[in-house]
Amino acid sequence: MPDIYVRPGGLPFGTSYGSTPISPTDMELEIDGLSMFVTPVASAVPIGAPVRVNITMQNQSSTPIAAPNTLSMKSGIVRGKVIDPCGTIRSFAPIVICVEDDQVEPLEAQDTVEHSLTLLRGGQGALFPMPGAYRIIVEARWDNGGLECTCTGENTVMVTSAVDQAHAEAALKVLSTPDTLLSLAIGGDHLYEGMAAIDAAIANPVLRPHFAYIEAKRMATRFRDRKADFGAAAKLIDSSTVMSPAELKRAAAWVKDAGPSTAPGKQLAKELTNKAKGMKIKDGLKDLAEQA
Repeated sequence: MPDIYVRPGGLPFGTSYGSTPISPTDMELEIDGLSMFVTPVASAVPIGAPVRVNITMQNQSSTPIAAPNTLSMKSGIVRGKVIDPCGTIRSFAPIVICVEDDQVEPLEAQDTVEHSLTLLRGGQGALFPMPGAYRIIVEARWDNGGLECTCTGENTVMVTSAVDQAHAEAALKVLSTPDTLLSLAIGGDHLYEGMAAIDAAIANPVLRPHFAYIEAKRMATRFRDRKADFGAAAKLIDSSTVMSPAELKRAAAWVKDAGPSTAPGKQLAKELTNKAKGMKIKDGLKDLAEQA
């Protein structure tokens, strides 16, 4: 970053880097043979709902290529931007980074690395603040022996208008509450404003399917003295719940934790199995069919 951005006192804390005048670097390289595919879980979502996208990096060459072994936001490798109907650009980046060793390894010819993103807010506020068509651009950036490598992909999603006043009020609560993102990414019972916004979304029939998993994840995760409540989590997951493949894999672990033979475990296994039928069942979902 330029000195004015990184030196303490140069600019106010929290200033956006979106318009930072960064000079191109000769050490940055778009890797030939690697392609990034961005696919929305739903091509249209109601205003106020998070937008879920699946991202796939594929080696389309005939030889192995050094590439990231994960596309999780927490890896620090993935970030991007959203362009709204008016052309305004808003960026998104990880708020929690868990850097592990050996994040780059050979990706064999035609092999893929897959993950999912749930997008709601970024450094400039809500990413989808109005109805209309949005371009979502996802970028993976990693270091390979001192060479900064990149791979990008994009797609479009439609955000629909509020269907009634109740939906509009719930959407406003979500879009105007910064802690909603923290509740989504971190969870826990201490983010009261974020929890209140999610509760408002859960209470609205239009937004409930898009936020049910987020609340279920909180209930299924122990927090301080509160034990995980798998019964409450199971009640939130039904046929209407919108989930990405990555979220399905995380929820599959709840079945084991709840006990596959218990009522919550069986209910979760049944719902997750039904949802997985239209997706490629990979590690983490194979045992669900037997437990349902």
